[in-house]
Amino acid sequence: MLIHEVTHQYYYLLTRVGQVEDGTDSNLYFSPAKQCGRPIYFILIAYHAFANVLLFSRRCLAAGYDDPRGYLERNLAELSGWLETFESHLNQTNALTDIGTALWMPLKRANQQSLAQHLKGNGIENRAYTRHE
Repeated sequence: MLIHEVTHQYYYLLTRVGQVEDGTDSNLYFSPAKQCGRPIYFILIAYHAFANVLLFSRRCLAAGYDDPRGYLERNLAELSGWLETFESHLNQTNALTDIGTALWMPLKRANQQSLAQHLKGNGIENRAYTRHE
């Protein structure tokens, strides 16, 4: 929860530097987190938060963190699908500014690398798991 909330603060600080979207996209995009349609800036903030949580969860597991209740594994299972949905929306819109794009694209790349390492570490070589590449 802390990772999620801290990323929201980072997002809000970044919006003080400039806009993350230009206001031209009036579409509502389905959010698996809220189970409803949301404007693109809410999709961006959700992606930023949940991508960081997913990255943190994978890194904890890779470092050997004991996860007796399966919290981190549940994060991997649920958030992977959510990010796929969010990424589809973020790729679809033309309204993101350079700041908005810079907020999510490095996380996308970091999660792709993290996923590849996670799969390799678990002996999984199935390319279907690495659709985002």
